[in-house]
Amino acid sequence: MPVEFDMTGGHDLPQGEIVPGALLQSFYAGEQIVCPLGCGGHVHAVRVSTLDDGGGDLWFECGCCAQRNRILVPPATAAEKSALEITPPPGVAPVCPRHAVRVTLRQNGRQLVCPECGVRFRE
Repeated sequence: MPVEFDMTGGHDLPQGEIVPGALLQSFYAGEQIVCPLGCGGHVHAVRVSTLDDGGGDLWFECGCCAQRNRILVPPATAAEKSALEITPPPGVAPVCPRHAVRVTLRQNGRQLVCPECGVRFRE
């Protein structure tokens, strides 16, 4: 059974582990994430999807203990959305403002979605 974390706080977490906000911060920075359950392995994203409210739904799995964790990513802020409304020069694709490394947003109809975190930046 997967362990579910939400971004509202760090309650009910097993001993000595990363709170979801820190896990997301490490994920956006492109760092390797240590298993929050303490087995010593590293986790990687195995599923990325977009929620109805525009937020992301990330599933991480540990390469050592195979435990899965679900992280709910908050939707894009108004500032993030308005920054992407500025038309980039021809041939330059819009990038996700949350990632430290360049992640090109994908177009899905009129929507712009980050393939790494699942956040929708344009409706």
